[in-house]
Amino acid sequence: MHFIRKNTLVRSEAAGYSGKMNSSAGPDTKISELQREIAAKILDMARQQSLAIGAPLRESVLAPQFAVSRTPVRRALDFLCEIGVAKHVPQQGYCLDREAATLPTLELSPSDQPMRRVYNQIVDAYFEGELADRVTEAEMMRRFDVDRQPLHEALTRLSKEGFLRASPGYGWLFAPLQKTREDDDQDMDRFRLILEPAMLLEPGFVANLDEIADMRRQQEAIIGKLGHNFDVAEVFEANDRLHTALAKYCRNRFFINAMDFHDPSGRVTEYLHYQDRTRIRTACEEHIAILDAIASGEMQRASTLMYGHIVSSMRSRD
Repeated sequence: MHFIRKNTLVRSEAAGYSGKMNSSAGPDTKISELQREIAAKILDMARQQSLAIGAPLRESVLAPQFAVSRTPVRRALDFLCEIGVAKHVPQQGYCLDREAATLPTLELSPSDQPMRRVYNQIVDAYFEGELADRVTEAEMMRRFDVDRQPLHEALTRLSKEGFLRASPGYGWLFAPLQKTREDDDQDMDRFRLILEPAMLLEPGFVANLDEIADMRRQQEAIIGKLGHNFDVAEVFEANDRLHTALAKYCRNRFFINAMDFHDPSGRVTEYLHYQDRTRIRTACEEHIAILDAIASGEMQRASTLMYGHIVSSMRSRD
C-alpha cells in the first residue's frame, strides 16, 4: 500500500567531504523523495556552473526551473544547509557555502520512478493552492514535464485517495478541501483512530494464528536490525502487511474498503515517520502487544492497544 524506497546515501566526490550519511539518521531523516531530488539538482547545477561560495540560491529562480512549488525547494535548501553545503542568511536568503568542486553527490534510489515523482509534485502544488479546481492531463504534462503514462498513473492513484476525480468527458476535478498538507495528515489520523480499533471488535473477526505468529516474528526481526542492518523498506512492508491483514480478518467489506481507501501512498509524513529508529522500535513493540492480544483472544484489549498505538503515532509527529 505504501510507496517504498530503499535507504539512500550521500557520497563525497572530494576530499573536503568525508563519510556517508544514512537516510535513517542525522539531517537526512527529514527529507522526502521529491525534496531530495531537488537538492541533488541544485548541487548538480552548482557544479555545472562552477558557482563560488556565497552564490545565491533563490527559491523564486529554482522553483520554476525545476517545475515545482517553492515549498519543496525551500525544504531542499534547508537540507543542504543541514549537511553543510549551503547556508541561510537572515533577510538575504540562501547561498552556497562550499566550493562547487567539493560538493557531494546525492545518490537517488533506483526505485524513484516518474509516477512517484509527479505524484509528489502534484500533491505539493495542490496544497500550495497552485492548481485550478479543474485540470487536464495535457496541462499537467506541460507543467510537470512528464510523459502521459506516469502522469495518468499518479492521477489514478490520487483519485483513489480522494484528492480528485475524473470529470466526465474532460479533465480532472480536485476535491475542494482548502486544507494544508498537515491538516490532511491529521484528518487521516483521526479517521484511523475511529476505524482501526473498531474493526478489531467486529463479530466476524477471525485471525489466522499462523500469520499472526509470522507477523510477530517479523516485528521482532525489525527491532533486531535497528542497530545495524536497517532497511526502511522492510518497515513499510511489515507495517502494510500487519494493518492490511487485520482489516482482512474482520471480514467486513466496508472496513476493508475503507482501509484500502485511506492508503497514504507517497505521503511524505508516512515516509518520515518510519525514518525515526526510536519511533520504529516503539511501533514494533506496540504491534507485538496488539498481535499477542489477538492471539490470546483478548479483542477488547487489542482494540485499546490499537487506539493507543495510533495516538502514539500522532504524538510522534507533533
